[in-house]
Amino acid sequence: MKAWWATLANRERLLVVLAGGAVLVALLYLLVWEPFAQERSALASRVEAHRQDLAWMEQAASELQRLRATTRATTVGDRQRSMLAVIDSSAKQTGLRKVIQRMEPVGQDGVKLWLENADFDLLIRWLGDLKQRFGIRVTRASFDRSDTPGRVDSRLSLQRS
Repeated sequence: MKAWWATLANRERLLVVLAGGAVLVALLYLLVWEPFAQERSALASRVEAHRQDLAWMEQAASELQRLRATTRATTVGDRQRSMLAVIDSSAKQTGLRKVIQRMEPVGQDGVKLWLENADFDLLIRWLGDLKQRFGIRVTRASFDRSDTPGRVDSRLSLQRS
């Protein structure tokens, strides 16, 4: 290599040194600087996306707190109503009142229900709503398939928690 270098003219040596420097700068840019710049850009995009998520979560959290306060106020009032009244009014709201054949109170905080030809999906949503809004849970349930698909005859025992 020294022999080859010695055979070069001064101009050629300068050209080789400048070309080597240019290649070194290009390699440093492509192998070091460019990956860092791309990663920085990707991180900035992710930070912005996380900021938007945070803003949405903060807004949702305040809405949730407002709804919880409203629900607590409603639940306290509903807990003072009799279970028969709560079940009757909520069944009317969901459209299940017409399929309730019989309601029988069991003690202070219990009710037995007999439903005929009830929409199963609507019945399950209603039971979930009773649990969530009023603290009324199912203690015993039996479902018999009706002749119509998606419909059931049901016997339920409900208890206020």
